Amino acid sequence: MIKVPIENLIKKLVEQSGLNEEEIKNKILEKTKKFDGLVSEEGAAFMVATDLNIKILDDPSTKILKINELHPGMTGVEIICKIKRIYDSKFFEKDGRKIEYIGIELMDETGGIRTTLWDKRAALVNENRIKTGDVIRIKNCSIRENKYSGKDLQLIANTQIIINQDELDVKVDGVQITNLDNPVLNQSVKVFGTIVSGNEPRFYMGCKTCNKKVLEDGCPTHGSESKKIPILSMVLDDGKGNCRITCFGDVANNFYGSELTEESEPNYLGDFVSVQGNIRYNKNYDRTEMTVNNINKLKAEERILMLKNGS
Repeated sequence: MIKVPIENLIKKLVEQSGLNEEEIKNKILEKTKKFDGLVSEEGAAFMVATDLNIKILDDPSTKILKINELHPGMTGVEIICKIKRIYDSKFFEKDGRKIEYIGIELMDETGGIRTTLWDKRAALVNENRIKTGDVIRIKNCSIRENKYSGKDLQLIANTQIIINQDELDVKVDGVQITNLDNPVLNQSVKVFGTIVSGNEPRFYMGCKTCNKKVLEDGCPTHGSESKKIPILSMVLDDGKGNCRITCFGDVANNFYGSELTEESEPNYLGDFVSVQGNIRYNKNYDRTEMTVNNINKLKAEERILMLKNGS
């Protein structure tokens, strides 16, 4: 099932129906009441779209999609994007064989998404056939849900990666900058602000390869090897609003400056930072939350320059 955030569905319905946001929300509420809670808000929104004869999702196999149009559950997807970052190689053992994998951040003018080159596809990096800044076309991939970043692009057996074709071009002006009083949701954004609150680091046992939380039997994909993975949770304020931000694993360690342990005492209150990640709305706590992909401390003179420029 394709999972589309309710905010995106409402926006599409408003754009294509001529109705305002309140009218659309009322129609969705009527549907959920009619089915006595048996359908989700998202399901009710699709029903409203059907009633209004609106197609809010294109068949992903019939067009080249932008990254902000990708949603978990999609298959047969084709995108054109630019390689923003290539991570270091990592390895794990399975059935006595050492398997290499390399994480890659992809980007277009609408946002970013991460994918992984597994095993033989890692040769694309090792043989310098792809590098940061290259434009690539990816055909027949899938989009899966990631509880930390929202979504990942998954390369399957018959996925094609076309490298640096002359006709390909992607304009990337950078990640969209948003404010926290009315943030852009469910896509890669950048925020500047001050850390005003934070907790001591927490840890969970996760797979050494994919960082997913593991039980006693280990990771179902990568076996039994696990490690303690740190979590840093903080509150970021940009002077207009605030948001809880969370850093996991290497992002948390890099921000701290070394590997976090139970004895670590991070001191980040008052730090002015630039943060890139995905912001979502948590209905249970009635607040926005950001999963951080990258966080950097900024110098005082950088902050002054931004204030002068009105950022």
